[in-house]
Amino acid sequence: MSHYNPNIHHRRSIRLKGYDYSQAGLYFITLCTQNRLNLFGEIKKGELILNEFGKIAATEWEKSIKIRKNISLGEYIIMPNHIHGIIQIDWANINKEKAKYNQGKFISPSQTIGAILRGYKGATTKKIKILISELEKNSSKNKEIINLNLKDRDSKKNQLKNSNPNPD
Repeated sequence: MSHYNPNIHHRRSIRLKGYDYSQAGLYFITLCTQNRLNLFGEIKKGELILNEFGKIAATEWEKSIKIRKNISLGEYIIMPNHIHGIIQIDWANINKEKAKYNQGKFISPSQTIGAILRGYKGATTKKIKILISELEKNSSKNKEIINLNLKDRDSKKNQLKNSNPNPD
């Protein structure tokens, strides 16, 4: 892994300075996987086939509207190494009383587009890591079972080899 070098790594934010990213509106989002690895599936015959990681990404995206009442989701598409989607922040989705109370007041940074995406990415990453851990655990269990079966098979071979079917 390369370390941060300010002479090479000079990523600039495309966010508008001073813009309130918690305000109502439509936001077109693109999220890329780390190192743009094809983690979510593969394209076969022009169609994306989601793998388990891709299914987790889709499920977590759709859960976003259950977690945050101030958003709705437009169209989205998951590609092998990135996701495109539309998120609408709409404070009218929250009951009128609460909206009236919040109008003109400080709104928690947890309701900004950045916080929404941070929550989505965190939940997706956590679920994928849990799946990887389970697969590794099952893999080692499977290896143990295979090894026991091989030992058992070898033991039976030795028993057969050492038993003489035609004693003198």
